[in-house]
Amino acid sequence: MASILAQLNGLVPGQHLSTEAAVRLVQRLSKLSYRQAKVLVLDFRGFSYEQIGEELKVDPETARTYWKRGRKKYHWESKEEAYAWVENLLRKELEE
Repeated sequence: MASILAQLNGLVPGQHLSTEAAVRLVQRLSKLSYRQAKVLVLDFRGFSYEQIGEELKVDPETARTYWKRGRKKYHWESKEEAYAWVENLLRKELEE
């Protein structure tokens, strides 16, 4: 199976996973709020806090706050750890 990130970015023919679908899956399968899940998925896709803020229509610092709150809930030590968590969560759900 292609990487989840490649699917999110539309790089795998016939296997596109929309951002909104990924956000809903992450929210449903975790303790994250919708906004925290969206910030996490957009960050995972490579968006900057400025871009995330534009997408959510909030200040970039507010987007950063959503990220920090999500990180606190799961005790992620780094963004890489959070990205691995997202990748594993979505991969497991999509394989079922």
